[in-house]
Amino acid sequence: MAALPFIFTWLILASSKVYSQQIPDPQGSTISELESILFDNVPVVGFFTGVTPCTTYIDSTTAQVNNSLGRQSSAQWIRAAFHDFVTADVASGAGGLDASIGFETHRPENVGVALNDSLFFFSFFFNERTSMADLVALGTVVAVGACGGQNIPFRGGRLDATSPSPLHVLPETAVSNNNLDGRLPFDKSVAAFDGDVVQEYLSGTGQRGGPLVTTTNETERSDLRLYASDDNRTMENLGQSKDQFASTCTDLLARMIDTVPAEVSLTPQIKPSDIRLTKPFLDISSNGTMNLSATVVYMDIAAAKPAPETLSVSLKDRNGRASGPAFKITTNLTADGGTGLFGPTHAYPLTTIFPASTGLSGLVIDGKSFQLQDSIFIVTSLSSVTPGVAAFSDQFKVQSFAINITVASSSRSSLAASFALAVPQPDNMNPRIDRSTTLQLTPIGHSGPYTIFSGLMKKDLNAFQFLGSTVDVGAEGLQSKATFFKLFNLMH
Repeated sequence: MAALPFIFTWLILASSKVYSQQIPDPQGSTISELESILFDNVPVVGFFTGVTPCTTYIDSTTAQVNNSLGRQSSAQWIRAAFHDFVTADVASGAGGLDASIGFETHRPENVGVALNDSLFFFSFFFNERTSMADLVALGTVVAVGACGGQNIPFRGGRLDATSPSPLHVLPETAVSNNNLDGRLPFDKSVAAFDGDVVQEYLSGTGQRGGPLVTTTNETERSDLRLYASDDNRTMENLGQSKDQFASTCTDLLARMIDTVPAEVSLTPQIKPSDIRLTKPFLDISSNGTMNLSATVVYMDIAAAKPAPETLSVSLKDRNGRASGPAFKITTNLTADGGTGLFGPTHAYPLTTIFPASTGLSGLVIDGKSFQLQDSIFIVTSLSSVTPGVAAFSDQFKVQSFAINITVASSSRSSLAASFALAVPQPDNMNPRIDRSTTLQLTPIGHSGPYTIFSGLMKKDLNAFQFLGSTVDVGAEGLQSKATFFKLFNLMH
């Protein structure tokens, strides 16, 4: 099990976003969660690690990087999205990018390790707000961007299929013995998303279009039949220029990932912004003071000024009025950053103390407002999960986790915790969310204007499942709820 800390270490370091202090909004938290994956690429941590550099390969059998096999995760991720999408029946609105591929990895057209490797990696980022279908789509966006391609417009909100697609649209001849393990290159530039495969096919040089063009078995020349089906006119059009290839592929891939079942409504396009508030935690002490900790992320997008060393922050009290003097938060412009698809990012730790009597309804950061709520929140200093991080030494071993949820609420109404647990599915590589577990919370005391509630339960899960599990806390009739709190953040 020596390999496992590689993946789990980044997730521990990443300390994933939580939204229990933000206004409950399922679509908003889906967008925020996807923003974090798409825009935040700090060193050693995150989704980009799987394709950085472009030639990286993460082996699902070991959870380790293994670049000795000639495989690339970036190519696998694009293949996974295509094989998921291609079963769509566009006329009827059935299928598309819906993660049904998890049920279909045994089909002849889906043989090889690419799909299992991809779904294994994506599942580390799965939770109630981030579907496997969104992650499969996001894999294409990140793979193309990390390998030098154009940024593909991305929207979230896809729903995971609950059964396999009934359609088999790819013939077995579309997958040759030469490409099942992804070890043969299609062009000379394996570390870049570019048009070299087109140029080499048209000129008959280099790899001449790849193994599905050049194989001696004529029945397996599926790419050659496709390329030549219109007398090479499409390939010649793609080969006109680098820009022509890039823009055409960006448009086609965007249309591919946006092909979803008719009942799915995608979010607006997720676009980068210069300032985002991430990981907000509220806490309260016995003496009636409250603490907010968070991380502000600044991105050097094209229209923004370069990241400053400091940002100005001011609080809004429970009634929306300015509360207390503004203060500065600071970043190390050299060390506290990363480089994503849309520009360098910088992290500004934020910690502040304020009276529980005044409360908190939001922040203003460098002139931008962020709305929060303090009516109900999980008290992290009094909540816990055991065993702690040591449980991740074996990702598949089922263990009994003791989960202590302690909540501060401005209402005295009885509260219940509702869990969204990531659990395995039969005959499917993908996990699913189980919402059948609830826990009644009991009042245990008061602090300032808040009643403190607590509850303890045990749940048998493996560490792999635990990563994607979250909790909501509320009561029937209460407008405010603490939503989408990741249990992982209670580990020590």
